[in-house]
Amino acid sequence: MYQELKKGAFSMRRVPQAVILASTNRARYCLNKVIRHDLCGLHLQITFYPQRNITYERQRLFLLVQWEVQSVNVFLPELRKQLRNCDYGSLSDSVLVDRLVRGLLESRPRERLLRVPDLDIKKAVDMCRAAETSKLQAQVYFTEKRCIDAIKRLKTSLEVKPRTTGQANKF
Repeated sequence: MYQELKKGAFSMRRVPQAVILASTNRARYCLNKVIRHDLCGLHLQITFYPQRNITYERQRLFLLVQWEVQSVNVFLPELRKQLRNCDYGSLSDSVLVDRLVRGLLESRPRERLLRVPDLDIKKAVDMCRAAETSKLQAQVYFTEKRCIDAIKRLKTSLEVKPRTTGQANKF
């Protein structure tokens, strides 16, 4: 009987034998009771798949923000993973774009994204990746050590001749 339950053969026929129901911490034994297979399956489903709190899952989605060291390529899958638990249905793409824009760490890419009137997820991701790449390139470019020796020619005040009318000072 237990093997049938394990294989997933749930039917409406009754089982007069003992059926082992697995729980999270211990095994429960239903001895000498008439138990239907579909009720056992329902019990297993309730035990191992607890009911989700949609409000809590949506709150977790709205609190997701990009970390300082996190790239868009890492932040976007986290948003998608959390969005799957929220049951938005057909609105999931627009909610994903909204959360991506709002959760960005930098304000400049956010401002650029807000300027686009018909923003979809592909455009938003491409713009975020381009902004991230250009920021990294600028950091590399401006942090390179440059050795430029400037030569200054210092003149003393004796070298400067006073102007005569109609002439500029010569240095």
